[in-house]
Amino acid sequence: MIRAEAPGLVRYADCVAGALVAAAGAVVVYGAWPLAFWSEYGPDAAFLPVTLGGGLVLLGAIVAFSGWVKDGGSNAFEAHVLRKPLLVSAILLVYIALFDVAGFTVATALFLFAIFFWVERRPVGRSLALSVGIVIGVHLIFVTLLQTPLPAGVLKWKF
Repeated sequence: MIRAEAPGLVRYADCVAGALVAAAGAVVVYGAWPLAFWSEYGPDAAFLPVTLGGGLVLLGAIVAFSGWVKDGGSNAFEAHVLRKPLLVSAILLVYIALFDVAGFTVATALFLFAIFFWVERRPVGRSLALSVGIVIGVHLIFVTLLQTPLPAGVLKWKF
């Protein structure tokens, strides 16, 4: 919840979140840059990632800049404001590292549980139920209905 007596902290969080979004967009653009952007038939492999990554850079910069301008750049460093963005970034990095090894089902269930429990501070039972329910729902939609294979990882069986 945002406290009304600390508006500068919210603006500082905007600066940090905007910078993280812009950095993620820059990584996407950098990774897609060597690919062909346009061919004789229209958009090529780099079109979507460069366009979306560029949009992330632009919008992230706007959010960061607006947070800075609203506050006049006078915010002192507040470490507790960085807690959520850094925690989500760390959880996301662990998710990326686990995805190939553990597979979609296990990695995504752990990722969602960590977000619900540690970031959003939901009770253990609710976090577990939500993460398992979402993973089962996504698995049923993609694997069963759309017949799109998802990385199995450690779970080679189907449920």
